[in-house]
Amino acid sequence: MPHITPGTHIACATQAAVYENANGTLVLCLDLEVRADPPARLKGYQSLTTRDGAINTRCVESLRQCFPDWDGTDPFWFEDADLTGREAEIVVEDEVSDRDGKTYSKVAWINPPGGRGGGAMPASGNRAAILSKYGARFRAL
Repeated sequence: MPHITPGTHIACATQAAVYENANGTLVLCLDLEVRADPPARLKGYQSLTTRDGAINTRCVESLRQCFPDWDGTDPFWFEDADLTGREAEIVVEDEVSDRDGKTYSKVAWINPPGGRGGGAMPASGNRAAILSKYGARFRAL
């Protein structure tokens, strides 16, 4: 994974995956093409729910601002939508890896343009199971 100077950068999402992680949190992973010098690709992981299954409303609202075509009810929209040219501001921070002690770039926040002040794409989760579990909660927003 490339190292990018910490700070705010413009990025375009190129693809997405929705899955539950080992903690039981529903995650949206966006593959981001970062407009930096030199250009780079990073993964942005957004927790759509908390460990207890509650919707992470701050994250959902921020994503709705970044992607106004998303109505906030079906997280798999990100996998199905053509994300070409959709820009967002990302906040990049340095993170020291527990595995090798090296410093890597991490996407801390994904914000709409104008803001508010690397590994492989994970496999998508089971759409039917995830929508069955979380669909009503997203619709309730």
